[in-house]
This record gives sequence, C-alpha cells and structure tokens, in this order.
Amino acid sequence: MKNRVRVALVGAFPDAASEARARTRIEALGLAGTIVVTGFLPNPFPVVRALDVLVHPAVRDPFPLALLEGMALGRPIVATAVGGIPEMLVGGESGVLVPPDDPAALAGGIVGLLRDPARREALGAAAFSRLRTHFTLDGFARAMFETFDQAVADGVR
Repeated sequence: MKNRVRVALVGAFPDAASEARARTRIEALGLAGTIVVTGFLPNPFPVVRALDVLVHPAVRDPFPLALLEGMALGRPIVATAVGGIPEMLVGGESGVLVPPDDPAALAGGIVGLLRDPARREALGAAAFSRLRTHFTLDGFARAMFETFDQAVADGVR
C-alpha cells in the first residue's frame, strides 16, 4: 500500500473571495480528501507539530512568523528564497530553499524530504538550533541597540 500525502493549507486568506476560489479549485481538482483548509488558527502549533514538512511558498515575505513556529517545533522546512527567508534558514543546512515561482523546484524539495526521513530529522534539528542561536530575545535586543547606536553615530557626523 502506498503512503498517502495529506496537505494542510494553514493561514488566513486575504479575503473571503480568495478562500472561496481556493476551495473551489481544490474541489475541481478532486483533492478535497487530500487538502484540508484550516484558515486562520489562533494556535497553529498542534497542526505544525504534526507536519512531516512545513512548506512556505511565498512570493514575498519579509520575516514569516510561520517559519519561526516551524523552527521552534523542529520541523523540516521547504521555502522560497525571498525577503528575509534566506536570513532565517540556510539552504541545505537548516532548510530547503527554492526560487520563487518555480513549482518544479518546490515540488522537488518537498518530495525529496518526504522520501528521506533522516534528512527531514536533520534539517528539523538544524532549524531548531538556528532559531535558538540566531533568533533569541537577547539577540534581537542587541541588534536593535546596535542599530540605534549606528543611527546616532550617523546623525552626529
């Protein structure tokens, strides 16, 4: 028996019409039993924790909270290399980064991880480690004060 892929489409839609289009498209493709649309979840952690792979195919995203949530739960991540994502994840080390608007690369990244449990585990652990070392509250505060200090120094000249 083959394994069956299930997809959870998690997050808010920009408007009701967008959500309706997505649901209609899912139904038209015969994927209603495969894709679950959750919409906005006030607490996404139970769903994210259950994922084998977290996929974030953004066209633009300065600093996606969804990736921090996935990193905190040690989930392996496939994401597009846009906005701040390449600063969050190191391609091949703590996540799989693919070009935006490249469905073949996105699918390749997902399928590659689904077929390789050891790599999923290693990337998830590396994502968690990166979160703990690069995205702490102390680190954020230090970076903010460095930015303020630099702005003051630039203004003094």
